[in-house]
Amino acid sequence: MTQREIIVIGAGMVGASTALELKLRGHAVTLIDRRDPGLETSYGNAGVIQAEAVEPYAFPRDWVTLFGAALGRRLGVRYQVTGLFSALPQLARYWWNSAPERHRRISHQGGVAERKTMIDRSHDLPVVRQCQILSLARSTAYYRPQEASETDLALMRRMDELHLEFPFAGNWMLRDILQREGHQIGRKHVATLMKRMGIKALYKKPNTSRHHPAHAIYPYLLRNLEISRANHVWAADITYVPMKRGFVYLFAAMDWASRRALSWRLSNTLTTDFCTEALQEAIDRYGTPEIFNTDQGS
Repeated sequence: MTQREIIVIGAGMVGASTALELKLRGHAVTLIDRRDPGLETSYGNAGVIQAEAVEPYAFPRDWVTLFGAALGRRLGVRYQVTGLFSALPQLARYWWNSAPERHRRISHQGGVAERKTMIDRSHDLPVVRQCQILSLARSTAYYRPQEASETDLALMRRMDELHLEFPFAGNWMLRDILQREGHQIGRKHVATLMKRMGIKALYKKPNTSRHHPAHAIYPYLLRNLEISRANHVWAADITYVPMKRGFVYLFAAMDWASRRALSWRLSNTLTTDFCTEALQEAIDRYGTPEIFNTDQGS
């Protein structure tokens, strides 16, 4: 990646964090403010977590609020009529899931881990009372996750190999394959390990070929095209490489005609920065291709 000289104006929380991140990426950064970093921050809301970051807003369900939003009399809602109709299915699901019981269940289903980190055992407030305030069971507060056994690690490694070979296999089929190989394992244990690994059977589901009305359809430029020279067509894709603990993502860009790997990057998170860095390196070294072909996942 090319090193750049960057000036960040404002040394508040956002400015200082941005400058540190750019510095870690190898850029020459100058942070400018009237006073030392952190002294110009907004103390009124520094460190305050917005309510919707913990529990999302529910869709209004009373007609007075809905009528006021439709007429544009409320600051919290602005919309374009032309885009409203394409979003009606999503809005309908939002309204349906905003019913009190459903909204409470959805809002708290992924927040247990975050609320557990809020417990301070050194605080004067007893842990029992902290659990009550955070709506946590005491068993959750005292629970310590156990590392997977060597047997489970070996099973997960084998299941990962089987999933790559038979991506359509669910817990029933994986159980049968593992039992034929001599492993003593039941279907429920296979399902538990699949959930821990984040894998599931891949198969054709209803309406998978139906495109969203808001998504543009681009022509396939490689159909009946003769590719016989370098830099005519590039391709790129992402895959993952199994490791002893977890896996890493591999992004690679290659020239279609010569089959040359132009650049590649590894990352332990599925973000866009390592993909754009690899692509920028390929362009800097070999120029710009006439056609750059990727699938939807890339």
